[in-house]
Amino acid sequence: MQYDLQILLLISVKNNHHTLYINHTKNNSHYGLFIIERQKKNAKNSRQEKPSKFF
Repeated sequence: MQYDLQILLLISVKNNHHTLYINHTKNNSHYGLFIIERQKKNAKNSRQEKPSKFF
């Protein structure tokens, strides 16, 4: 099966904002993973929860 799949997932965890962008190509040979994190100045005092593996 050959298909184009683009998923834009926005997850907000406490004070942290995670942006997950998955881009699958037609041949499904590779995918692009971009994580953008915005942290407050006091993020050091708060717990930082980061997902280790998506797949």
